[in-house]
Amino acid sequence: MTDFEQAVSLVDQLSMQERLKIIEHIAATLQEPTQASVSTEGTAMGWGAKLATALRSGEIDTSEWVKMDIENDDPVAWVKGIREQERRDREKRL
Repeated sequence: MTDFEQAVSLVDQLSMQERLKIIEHIAATLQEPTQASVSTEGTAMGWGAKLATALRSGEIDTSEWVKMDIENDDPVAWVKGIREQERRDREKRL
């Protein structure tokens, strides 16, 4: 039996009031990382947090991103389109 299955088994044995306390505890632990990620001063930041901070501060120039002309929400199709256009451009140069 996995740790998760054992935990579920134990929770099944609790009263409704105890289950609600467990839910509140889990909800509180889920909120903590979100709140911690908002305040990044004085803490070690991962690369994602550093990137987000740089984007928000304007440190990274995103003006070229507007020109990318992403027409649909499918990133795979967008990348395939970019590669196809680059292939056509290479063929024209040959």
